[in-house]
Amino acid sequence: VQEIADALHVPEERVLDLVRQAGAYDAAPMHHDTSQDEVGVVPASSERQLLGLLLARFDVFKTLFSYLEPEFFLDPACQKLYNSMQHLKKRDISSMSTKADTVIDLLPEEQQTFAAGLATQAEERLEHISGTPLEEGQQLIRSVRRYSLHERMKELQYRVAESVDKEKADALEQFRALSQELATIDL
Repeated sequence: VQEIADALHVPEERVLDLVRQAGAYDAAPMHHDTSQDEVGVVPASSERQLLGLLLARFDVFKTLFSYLEPEFFLDPACQKLYNSMQHLKKRDISSMSTKADTVIDLLPEEQQTFAAGLATQAEERLEHISGTPLEEGQQLIRSVRRYSLHERMKELQYRVAESVDKEKADALEQFRALSQELATIDL
């Protein structure tokens, strides 16, 4: 707990409070290898890496946030954070400074430590990438989008298997449309 508190620059009690509240958030580990588990499928933690990057680098936030869609986020904690960030974007925060702390301070209090942790991890990750933060963000968006489409297609496969005639035809048409969309995403 002390190590985590020191890394996040928060009191140990704050970390303990968040551990107690863990039922309200996805308790999956926040650090995950971004290598692909299956062809074209990236682990859901890419959502966390993307949001962390957007929080850590406000210039990337301003450039890339409009390319995100709510359905890209399957992780419940990321969905909540994305929704909060969406509300910030609507408040026209484009004139703000580029400090991540400024953006994080505007988030709901119950999300600030989570967001700060994601931003800290993003900063650490940026030290080890060969491209620019913007390029990293673009790649993460493609990964998150592909993963989201793959999951939606998986749900449609189950619907096709369980459906009859008209429902099956609708599900197949949706599946074809998602397949085409998936094929348009650059690797």
